[in-house]
Amino acid sequence: MRTKIASLFSIALMFLLCGCLEFEEQSMSYRYDEKTDTLYIFQDYRGITTDSGGRLSADEVQQLESVLKTQRTFFFANWILEYNREELLKHRKELKNPPADETSKLNEEERKKYVELLDLAMANVKVENGPFYFDTEKRLCGVQKVTVQKLSELIRSANSIIPLAVKDSIKDEENVALKAELVKMLDKRKEFIWLEKNTLNWVWPMTQADYDKNFGANGEEKHALEAFKNSGGRIEFNDNEVQFQIGATTDRVTTLAKPVAKEEKDYKGYKPNVVDEVRKRAVILEKFDVEAARKEFLK
Repeated sequence: MRTKIASLFSIALMFLLCGCLEFEEQSMSYRYDEKTDTLYIFQDYRGITTDSGGRLSADEVQQLESVLKTQRTFFFANWILEYNREELLKHRKELKNPPADETSKLNEEERKKYVELLDLAMANVKVENGPFYFDTEKRLCGVQKVTVQKLSELIRSANSIIPLAVKDSIKDEENVALKAELVKMLDKRKEFIWLEKNTLNWVWPMTQADYDKNFGANGEEKHALEAFKNSGGRIEFNDNEVQFQIGATTDRVTTLAKPVAKEEKDYKGYKPNVVDEVRKRAVILEKFDVEAARKEFLK
């Protein structure tokens, strides 16, 4: 599922996957203000550590620096998305001045659509870090406040880009049945992502066999899916399309919470190995009322 859904949506929405720094669990709360077309997101990361559990490597320190100094936020690691402003800037530069071997992959109109989406994201997404704090289990935690303005324009632009990702995936797709579904979707599906009041929806084509493989009784995404559902997320499979939904139209605030590193099979458990590096760069509060901060930001 991750190679066919998460990676393609990552391309379409400019969210780039990464590793090294981890967090045991995360909650994401959001509120959409229709009048101002603004999405407010409050991120809470619990049990910040690394996959090695030992002393931070140079790459891990660099990643920590990028989180602290740049506009970067994670949406459940690689299960949903990640926003990385530095990577967007790099990607935009490559689109404006593509390498010789990349020239034939996108025509001028397609290139303009990608650049428009990148420009919209960089102009309208703001990530505010902090603070770091210790929870009742003495784990290193942290919060972020994310503001997304002109959300309807971003969604419109993303929906114009996703078919390009679908077309690109069709070229290399070895699964004949899925390839046929991708082609059919381009003809019938006009929206891949949409927001109805506080309800976020996104869809992707998938065969019954692939759905069972990923989301069935013994599916590869079974534990992640259970956590997604337990936190209020919904998933439906109809007519060779899988649809994900978060929130309800009656919600004022929607919260999605799930384990991240904790659900990985080879996870070794929380280690306080990131604490010293964070202390060199930021204050860590011994006590912090995260619920009060969440309510204040989303009020």
